[in-house]
Amino acid sequence: MPRASNEVRSYFAKPAVICARLTAGATGAVAKFFGYGIESCTRDGTGIYTLVLEEPHAFLVGASIMEVGTSADLTFQITAEDVDNATKASRVITFVCKAANSATDPGSGEVLLLTFWFADSPQLGVGVDRA
Repeated sequence: MPRASNEVRSYFAKPAVICARLTAGATGAVAKFFGYGIESCTRDGTGIYTLVLEEPHAFLVGASIMEVGTSADLTFQITAEDVDNATKASRVITFVCKAANSATDPGSGEVLLLTFWFADSPQLGVGVDRA
């Protein structure tokens, strides 16, 4: 299915949004994964997941990862991103799920909802310098 051509209004140049849904299996394995714009999702270790993007994006400007479930009180941290890499296998976002600051697998059947915002212009354009 081609990407939707609806306009996204933003204050940064050429916005793009990618959303996905990951369902964890036993020991945090990827049981189900749906997401347009994401080639694959793999579990690399306890609570660590890597997403491979289908297309390059100039800049990652925002992210939201949310747990749907009650087995653990998880927080999420993006530990690496290389969204503009020309090589698809290296075009990744890596994140870790944590409970009490320790890497933790989501419980079996838990769902993670992921949303990423990108600026697809070579100029970041996120606003005036406020430093």
